[in-house]
Amino acid sequence: MLRYRPFKDAGTFPPVMQAGRQPDSQRGSRRFKDRPGLGDIMVLVALTVFLGVLLWPLRDGNRLGEAEARVRVRTERVARLARHHGLIAALAALSDRVRVEPDLEAFTRYYLGREALQFLPTWEDSAYFYRIRLDEDAAGGGILVEAEPRRPGSSGRFGFGCDGNGVLDARPVLVDRKLADLDVEVYEMRAKQRCVILARHATQVELPATLARFSNAVRDEFEKAPGDTAEGYPQWTLDGYTFRYWPIFEDAGGTLKLTLEILAWPEAIGTTGFATFRIAGTGSVLQTRNLVRPYDGRADRNVPRPGAGLPRTAADAAGHSYLGVDGNLWFHAKTFEAP
Repeated sequence: MLRYRPFKDAGTFPPVMQAGRQPDSQRGSRRFKDRPGLGDIMVLVALTVFLGVLLWPLRDGNRLGEAEARVRVRTERVARLARHHGLIAALAALSDRVRVEPDLEAFTRYYLGREALQFLPTWEDSAYFYRIRLDEDAAGGGILVEAEPRRPGSSGRFGFGCDGNGVLDARPVLVDRKLADLDVEVYEMRAKQRCVILARHATQVELPATLARFSNAVRDEFEKAPGDTAEGYPQWTLDGYTFRYWPIFEDAGGTLKLTLEILAWPEAIGTTGFATFRIAGTGSVLQTRNLVRPYDGRADRNVPRPGAGLPRTAADAAGHSYLGVDGNLWFHAKTFEAP
């Protein structure tokens, strides 16, 4: 038999009967259920990781895009300095003078694959290669032209370095001489004469003085002195990109003209940038995204060679974009200013 036991406070009801109120045990249980569990934390972590993976490439892409814009502007500035200080005109005048030399031809077979020539020629004859140097030594009155035998031993045993006054350096490239190579002295004598003649032509068009003015302007512009490569062409690295310039021949209305090619490529592709930039002579800045033949400063075999960005045919050069001799697609870079 149930017995009714009145409450001390007659104006209240048992906890289970009060409207909108729950027993303490049930309220504690509800508070425990509102706390986040391990599954909730894992969901939040997964969402955070997903957003990071989604947004981080956009942030990194913006950073690399700004870096590439700066490189494009710097490449154009180097070309502008070369035109302003007369280097483009001096190289063109030099090619006009050398054109009349008998049996001396412009070297245009630039791109020879991944294993390109270590000696990058400017001219050639049947026995020797010749190249013009553009480094500070050439600007300061040192070796201006070098000659290297095409076939060491059979077409020559010595390489030569010359200025406008004579031969400054004669270095052996192969000591042994084949008995059948009876004309090797003739080839060497002719190479020395042509080496001096080429250096004299360069001096007459004031190439050393022009190089000195241009080198000083580049140093002042970038606050960094360019170093010299083994091929005698200046280069420097700035903000993850390597810049280098060298002389190449381009077709100017059916006539080969010697001009300056300026290239800039990333030191670590994908980290410091994706694009490689190129400008030659008085042209505009071109770029490639390095999809077929990637250029990367971490390996010497991935460094671009002279003329690698030249069009394969004259018809290709007329378009907005073209397929280069290196297999990459080259197109005109956008002309927005760098941040």
